[in-house]
Amino acid sequence: LLPSTKYKEWHNDASQQLDQQKIQPIEKVEEIVATFYAPDRRKFDLSNKFESVADLLVDCGILEDDNYTILHNIRLVFGGVDKVKAGVDIVIY
Repeated sequence: LLPSTKYKEWHNDASQQLDQQKIQPIEKVEEIVATFYAPDRRKFDLSNKFESVADLLVDCGILEDDNYTILHNIRLVFGGVDKVKAGVDIVIY
């Protein structure tokens, strides 16, 4: 499957934002918490959304990989509907 245009745009934009933050590669991850905020009440899969985020972190060199040896403790949280703050907050411990 080929990524959609919307996904490519999101990936490019998010990559630029991460590059600007100058985040160093993270070698050891105790836990990663991803809190997703939706722009509306449409249902979605948290796990699918996280897969895109995990791939982005790998593509940007923040994580070496997103397999179970690196990310063995993942918490996915639905933060509610927030039209202003729609997106995801990532905390890596």
